[in-house]
Amino acid sequence: SGTYTTAGLTIVGVNFNAQSISQDACINLGDGTNATRYTCNVTVENCTFDVAGAVGIKSYTGGDKNLTVNGCTATNKAHSLMQVKGIDGVFVGKKCIVNSKNGANFNNSTNVTVDDCTFDVKGYALRFGESSGGSGDKEVYEVKNNTLKSECNDGDAVIILRGTADYSTLTMTNNKIEGTPEIKNTATGAKIVIDSVTAVSNGDSLKAALKANEDVIFINDITMTATKGGYDYAGIEVKKGHVVDGNGYTLTVNGANGTWDCAISATGGTIKNLTVAGAMRGIFMPGASADLYIENVEFKNVVYTFNSDAGNTAYGVYLKDCKVNGWTSFSAVHKEVIFTDCSFGEGCGYKFCRPYNDAKFVNCDFVEGYKIDAIGAVTLEKCRLNGVAVTADNLATLVANVDKVTLN
Repeated sequence: SGTYTTAGLTIVGVNFNAQSISQDACINLGDGTNATRYTCNVTVENCTFDVAGAVGIKSYTGGDKNLTVNGCTATNKAHSLMQVKGIDGVFVGKKCIVNSKNGANFNNSTNVTVDDCTFDVKGYALRFGESSGGSGDKEVYEVKNNTLKSECNDGDAVIILRGTADYSTLTMTNNKIEGTPEIKNTATGAKIVIDSVTAVSNGDSLKAALKANEDVIFINDITMTATKGGYDYAGIEVKKGHVVDGNGYTLTVNGANGTWDCAISATGGTIKNLTVAGAMRGIFMPGASADLYIENVEFKNVVYTFNSDAGNTAYGVYLKDCKVNGWTSFSAVHKEVIFTDCSFGEGCGYKFCRPYNDAKFVNCDFVEGYKIDAIGAVTLEKCRLNGVAVTADNLATLVANVDKVTLN
């Protein structure tokens, strides 16, 4: 055990094995004092880093190749397990356990794999890329089969992709992640893929992924400005085959307050786990090329919630577990429209539904004063008005045209 320093040397095939390291400095693969230093094929295996205020493994000069870290432990005294820069070919895995302030920091390293580790940290778990100014071109990072926990209270994230890492990709597969927020992408042009789904962090990345017909998942709230789409202006356009997973975050669309403007123009696909805010119309159908599924979506600060003006009688619209706050209206252009386990409340001064198409409401809740103006045939099944079951006795309180309604 001890302090290992390499500066101005070529080190090939070094194996640090089964050591308990307790100095303030630990395994140092170079500190930038000599530009000719170069290391390759370095293995750190089964080591315990019990160091105060220091990282377990560090390299600041870059140019290294093939650093393998297996079965190592960083205790809660350590700042982090490792802090490396410019290494090509880093593998961290085989049940490394990190219980420290932070996890590991990879600056402009490429071909980095973190596999089968546990990070239980007080700050970030993994950082990739330069914090500022680094080019980071074509960096490749893979994080798989890990448990990543964080108790950060400073707005940091469990996973951070930083800098200007154009064309770099972070792929995350089969990880268990705990912490809020969990993932952050501040790298211009870089891409995060989570379990084969493209992570989006702003309006540009969201629109680009949908244009490429990729499934998307939000990793933070997104605020964007509407552009031409749908009938007039829209935030995004969702089409057949698209899956938009809001992951519990909010999409706020500015500049979509005209009569035919909307946050989301949808002709098919799936929209789920999302709060839709800030537009005249929340989700608007200007036509249909497939069934539309809206699941666990909250409509907030929009006049119209789900709204359609055109469609296709071959396809239906299905809303489940949604908070439908505002004015809901849809034309008689759908195969069917079904609301299941939804709550209907007030939004922008409206608590109103006008279904021109036949519609079915199953196990839904309506707030006091809500009104359904049934133009098409309406079926109410196990629904409640202000917490009370809807029956023939109170049906007229909820529905304007009771003769259009079937109660189950």
